[in-house]
Amino acid sequence: MLGHERAGVDLVFEDHGGTLGVVPHLRVSLEAYVALLDELVVKVAHARFVPNQIVAITFGGAIPGRALSQALHIPIAYHGAESYVPADEADRLRMQPGTDVLFARDLITTRPGFGAKVLIVDDLADTGRTFTQTIAWLRRHPSYGPGIQEIQTACLWRKTHSQFQPNVEVDLVKRVTLPETRERKMPWIDQPLEQLYAVSVDVIEARIARRASGTLP
Repeated sequence: MLGHERAGVDLVFEDHGGTLGVVPHLRVSLEAYVALLDELVVKVAHARFVPNQIVAITFGGAIPGRALSQALHIPIAYHGAESYVPADEADRLRMQPGTDVLFARDLITTRPGFGAKVLIVDDLADTGRTFTQTIAWLRRHPSYGPGIQEIQTACLWRKTHSQFQPNVEVDLVKRVTLPETRERKMPWIDQPLEQLYAVSVDVIEARIARRASGTLP
């Protein structure tokens, strides 16, 4: 399914100004996000590949990884990776892919080894660099690499310009046409938690105040 055709996903256009200009966004509702998680779990459950271990790439892969771990009863480890940078000095809440991927020194896990089969989970395959470099990182790690026989990957979205093809994906994200210039751009994906917390603290305080006054459920 195309990402912008899913129920609960709104295609909107925001003018970011500066070098970015008008940017299309896929604004994903909580209900749509849960539907994506459900479909990911079912696809992984029905795949022939049965992992011994899930490695969730944070931030984005933390929730999909946890959903898979709890639903399929597979141990999970978390791998810190940073590949996004602020879109603009004047718009530091919006992030876009950078040129490098920075990794944590080790995984967050309670298990010393993984077993033979590992599933790497992230929310999005954008450029594909994070998946590719995480696979290489795991294979050369002195503690985890020697026992790994096969690694597969899963995500909620894949952008069509990604140079990496995950083994399991739910939605495909293609370029869309801007309404005025007719230029085609790749949408940014605004997930529910990002919509709620990639904001200033003033916005969050205002939500608290509205709840206290009974104007926000």
